[in-house]
Amino acid sequence: MGKKSVSEEWERSLCQRNGKEVCLRGMGKKSVSEEWERSLSQRNGKEVCVRGMGKKSVSEEWERSLSQRNGKEVCLRGMGKKSVSEEWERSLCQRNGKEVCLRGMGKKSVSEEWERSLCQMNGKEVCLRGIVKKSVSEEWERSLCQRNGKEVCLRGMGKKSVSDEWERSLSQRNGKEVCVRGMGKKSVSEEWERSLSQRNGKEVCVRGMGKKSVSEEWERSLSQRNGKEVCLRGMGKKSVSEEWERSLSQRNGKEVCLRGMGKKSVSEEWERSLS
Repeated sequence: MGKKSVSEEWERSLCQRNGKEVCLRGMGKKSVSEEWERSLSQRNGKEVCVRGMGKKSVSEEWERSLSQRNGKEVCLRGMGKKSVSEEWERSLCQRNGKEVCLRGMGKKSVSEEWERSLCQMNGKEVCLRGIVKKSVSEEWERSLCQRNGKEVCLRGMGKKSVSDEWERSLSQRNGKEVCVRGMGKKSVSEEWERSLSQRNGKEVCVRGMGKKSVSEEWERSLSQRNGKEVCLRGMGKKSVSEEWERSLSQRNGKEVCLRGMGKKSVSEEWERSLS
């Protein structure tokens, strides 16, 4: 750490049953290179990610196959010489819904077309983006009910192609998540409050309340079994400083994150090992 103010160095090792996730970014002098391998098995699927191996510093190559009950997710991006093309198909069935994503099929390298319909209990998620000639417009409606809450997202309806408007209210046991972004004329303002209790912890997020449009202030304390996550970012006048410590034990591993402690406002240091 020290003077390496913008370099990044980390190692991620997340074991889930039969898989392992490993991330290396900016080791030593390779300040912008990326190298990782993700293999996370979930029941019948496996996720594998490889980005910028060796000299291919900006190429992307991965394959995702995660089966959830009746569906399967497959992602292909930048295979071989097609370094910027995108091609994938997502089909994830959850109870009564199905998610399908198509992006950059064939020569349509920048077009976007997908439809998401994921039913969870009483809600349904539907996403439409760039259908046919509406290549940059956005239109979707999300309504996902979880126990007592409901998530609703509206973005770019009709002529409001760049406006954002949504309200999230997802209750989990004792907490509630609420998100409001760009309501009415406040097209770039952000305002939300997150309070999600999990067993013994609680997550609270406040960003850009009132005139503090770019300030950030939150505190995260989420205990999972033996660990606890605590996040503090931009408290009081320290509007761009970052300070947090994450210690989340899952089975045999532990995750620890330290970013911008004290005067090291842009330095990064963490180690994740969740088995």
